[in-house]
Amino acid sequence: NKRQQQILNGITELEISLLPQQQQNKFECPFRRYAELSAIFHKNSGLPDDRKKVVALKELANVPLSIISGCAEIFLKACAQASIVPRITCTSTTRSTTLEWTRAKAAVSIVPVEPGEDLGEEFITRPISDIKADVYKTVVKVKDRPLSVVAQHFLKFYSKTRNSQQVC
Repeated sequence: NKRQQQILNGITELEISLLPQQQQNKFECPFRRYAELSAIFHKNSGLPDDRKKVVALKELANVPLSIISGCAEIFLKACAQASIVPRITCTSTTRSTTLEWTRAKAAVSIVPVEPGEDLGEEFITRPISDIKADVYKTVVKVKDRPLSVVAQHFLKFYSKTRNSQQVC
């Protein structure tokens, strides 16, 4: 994967990833944060029912979806178990691109959202109730490679915000 090559080659120092690392013996994960796989609606889309704090997969069955690739496997497995064939319009490698589909009112986004995270006033966030997989945003660095001062400051900042969990 391109991002792993960039970090191994020293082009980037840190990666925030949803995917398990290949070549795990070369990486360490200083912090991670729990996130819930959530459906993100545009506030003017008419969906979802405002009285409900979660959304079920069956409510997403006939809705165009934009999904982040890091969670696609979890989402598709849950859909298969529920006998639902999702209408995926777009699969993106970044959350910002995925959310653009919702901003344009073209799809509901499926992305991980940390508890208490605010995506902005134009979005309505609903955790997907029937997905029981643990999703973590994990900070990854190359083992035994010293970090720049900027990267060290980022790790310090990251560790103090929104319930970061120290891994190693």
